[in-house]
Amino acid sequence: MARACVEVLELAQGVAERGNVNALSDVATAAHMARTAIESAGMNVRVNAVGLDDKEQAGRQIEELKELRSRAAALADQILAEVEKRAALA
Repeated sequence: MARACVEVLELAQGVAERGNVNALSDVATAAHMARTAIESAGMNVRVNAVGLDDKEQAGRQIEELKELRSRAAALADQILAEVEKRAALA
């Protein structure tokens, strides 16, 4: 799920940069929703990782989650900045 959220943000970035201006509020909403979804998925990963017997696997999952959360945050910030710029929001 977290990987899919990053993919959504990557697609949304293209819309923010090159899409129809009338779709900018939609792309901003997509960015907010994807970021929230990755946080929710992340909580699930973290809770489930605690119960794994294979602590190395749990550690790998947590590390991947950290990377995905970081990438998602950066993409969402870029998308929202682009929306602000293109929509000439004050």
